[in-house]
Amino acid sequence: MIGNYEISQAMTIKLDNELPEMPEFVEGIRRAPSRGFRLSPEQTKVAL
Repeated sequence: MIGNYEISQAMTIKLDNELPEMPEFVEGIRRAPSRGFRLSPEQTKVAL
């Protein structure tokens, strides 16, 4: 029978220490328009 320890080890997320290369920006692909940053400093604190 599987115990709690084995279950907790199976659910552990293990990430590499290296980040993947930044993808190259390809011109001509339609993207969402920039909406800017419109929050006040107080609203930013609440959001974070």
